[in-house]
Amino acid sequence: MEKECPRCKTTSYNNPSMKIMVNECGHKLCETCVNAVFSRPTAPCPTCKLTLRKNNFREQQFEDSSVEKEVDIRKKLLKDYNRCEEDFVSLTEYNEYLEEFEDIGGYFIS
Repeated sequence: MEKECPRCKTTSYNNPSMKIMVNECGHKLCETCVNAVFSRPTAPCPTCKLTLRKNNFREQQFEDSSVEKEVDIRKKLLKDYNRCEEDFVSLTEYNEYLEEFEDIGGYFIS
């Protein structure tokens, strides 16, 4: 699948080594545009104007930006919700914990 930077319109066809980067807002930029737009530590997203940090950009893993955003949210939640089955007295308590995790994730994802 051919990728295109929404800012500079460069495509992976013209530049096979192009990397598409994403940040917490889910909007995409090529690595060259990230370096150009974020010459300072923070700058607004060219699409939604959310203030972003250059060091929070990472290479896109999934074609669908909603999946990228969900993965980011789940990673953040796992910093606080990182218990395993052995941490619970019963399987029922563990399952309730997993349900709570999914409920919280669903709130932030939707």
